[in-house]
Amino acid sequence: MPYLLPDKINRNANCRLRLVIPKDPKWVAVIMGALLTLTRPENWEEGTGDLSVSQAVNVATQIIDEVTFNSNCD
Repeated sequence: MPYLLPDKINRNANCRLRLVIPKDPKWVAVIMGALLTLTRPENWEEGTGDLSVSQAVNVATQIIDEVTFNSNCD
């Protein structure tokens, strides 16, 4: 099932999500792999929002590039 395209790109970004992942590198790989599906154009449904597939892929790539790993998530 493809992802629906958003209607806009909000250039004002902030930390919106905290994931608590088990201390196992395989879990990190699973979660990052799931996020990486957002960078594949075929996973987006054209015409479901105002953005193009290319724009959505670019934003998803930027989000993933900004992922930081922190073992102390307080």
